[in-house]
Amino acid sequence: MDVGSIGYETHSGIGHLMRDFYRNGIVTRVMPVAHTKYATHTGWYDMRDRFTYAQADSFLSGLSALLLFETGFKWDIVAAAKRRGVRIILIPNYEWTLDPLPVTPDLVICGSRLDTDYFAGQYNTVDIPIPVDTNTVVWRMRERARVFVHNAGHGQLHFAKGTPQVLEAMQYVNAPIRLIVRGQPDEPRIAELLASPCDDSRIERVAREVTDRELWEEGDVFINAESYNGMSLMLQEAFAAGMMVMTTDRYPTNTWLPTEPLIAPSTYRRTKMARELDVAVVTPQAIAEKIDAWYDRDISTFSYRGRDWSAAHSWTALKSRYVQAIEKTVRQQPI
Repeated sequence: MDVGSIGYETHSGIGHLMRDFYRNGIVTRVMPVAHTKYATHTGWYDMRDRFTYAQADSFLSGLSALLLFETGFKWDIVAAAKRRGVRIILIPNYEWTLDPLPVTPDLVICGSRLDTDYFAGQYNTVDIPIPVDTNTVVWRMRERARVFVHNAGHGQLHFAKGTPQVLEAMQYVNAPIRLIVRGQPDEPRIAELLASPCDDSRIERVAREVTDRELWEEGDVFINAESYNGMSLMLQEAFAAGMMVMTTDRYPTNTWLPTEPLIAPSTYRRTKMARELDVAVVTPQAIAEKIDAWYDRDISTFSYRGRDWSAAHSWTALKSRYVQAIEKTVRQQPI
């Protein structure tokens, strides 16, 4: 069964999703789409399995299904696949997946409760969590909350991970923590933020790309002030790596993460993305209070909980569910 996908080859959430599904044998051929801002990593795929837009006919030839992440990118290719009888399967992103979709999918695989809440009833859906690559994200015991890590990535729209708020919170933090803040150097907003003057010796700023494994090797607590996200790979990977996760107490994050370290938002505001949605507002003072409350406390229980969660959400545990869902969709059987 040949399964194709269309998407980015970038160090971004949906870029990593397509790569992970390829590395684990679900996706067998890809049509990469160049990002308008960020670097392409052509080494992610075997060149025999990598097709350009000009090779669309070869890309679609013999394809059983097209697995899309958040969007179709090249909707004319998706429509052509549909006309050929290729099954269209979408893993949506609640905030950014268009609705109505330009091409109706045969199946929507919901990786978060927000996706299920929104897309169930409109499309044929099934709930399957997004797997964590435990070969890259290696669990390690974390014992005390001393080193805090914030991975800003490209920042997302409106700094959705709360990078400015986390940095501002440090002026209110009394504890002698060590805070590591990393960001992608090809994003001007992040580069500017990490280069701004700072005389707080507790903060270490890293404006460079780091390896997937390096992201989670160091640190005890993963901290952000996430304002939106139905599904956050960063939170999943940090938890699977054994860190205590300190993020915003909001739905659906508070349905699967331990709630004790979560930070209460001060309010919510409506924001327009693909649709209007509630965005959490978290103050630097609230972040600081939570940091001080947890500094140097025993967090080994959270680390063990992350290990158990990782085992249940690994590719070993979940791959067969994806294979079964795709095969049934190709054969037009009920999921």
